[in-house]
Amino acid sequence: MKWWFKQQLYTQIFICIIIGVALGFLLGDRVTVIKPIGDIFIRLLMMLIVPLTFLTLISGVTKLDDIKSLSSIGGVTLLYYALSSLVAGAIGMGLALFFQPGKGMTIDLAGGKPVEVADFNLIENLVSWVPKNPVEALATTNMLQIIVFAIIVGITLLAMGKKAERLILLANDGADLMIRITEAVMKTAPYGILALVANMIASMGVEMLREVGTFLISHYIALSILLIFLYPLLIKYLAKLGPLKFYRNVAPAMLVAA
Repeated sequence: MKWWFKQQLYTQIFICIIIGVALGFLLGDRVTVIKPIGDIFIRLLMMLIVPLTFLTLISGVTKLDDIKSLSSIGGVTLLYYALSSLVAGAIGMGLALFFQPGKGMTIDLAGGKPVEVADFNLIENLVSWVPKNPVEALATTNMLQIIVFAIIVGITLLAMGKKAERLILLANDGADLMIRITEAVMKTAPYGILALVANMIASMGVEMLREVGTFLISHYIALSILLIFLYPLLIKYLAKLGPLKFYRNVAPAMLVAA
């Protein structure tokens, strides 16, 4: 047990994924006895999403020097996400067309009812980002509206200067609190992921598992292309950092996210 607790979180997660796959194959439907562990882990993550996002965004905005700094950083950030998303989307579509995961399979997501194709309107979509009721956005986990509201609150606090010092301190303390809770929850990640993986393996047929495997292979090939070719250029020329050193420092977070 001492050896186990000395291991890094990402090492524990990797080991538990392997154990989960083995339990799913060996125990079959009997592995559902540990399903509540995975369900509790998912509920804990969902519990964190809203307050963590809201408070850390406000805290981050208020730590800038002034509003001009925000506009400069915001412009570069938007450009970065637009370009990187375009490249990532192109790579993803190319690999999806090549591997064609799920081809020939039918999954009933509408309960037998015909699926209606919704019209997409870019302007209406952008308008929907602005919350008309922030409390409703928080309650329904509408992340885009929460992000917009948090940025508005952060900018306003920044503009208020010394008058908002107590509120800024409260936001910073709240962000620190949520980060501490997140760290505690992530310590349970290996066991929650073990339960989730075991139940996924046990509940899927051979054909479905094969298609999921194809999807995962194409997914990780796409990620590898980004990590090997695109991100090193951005890290070197925009952040002025060595890509290998950067990857070494963020490797634990990347493995947990993956």
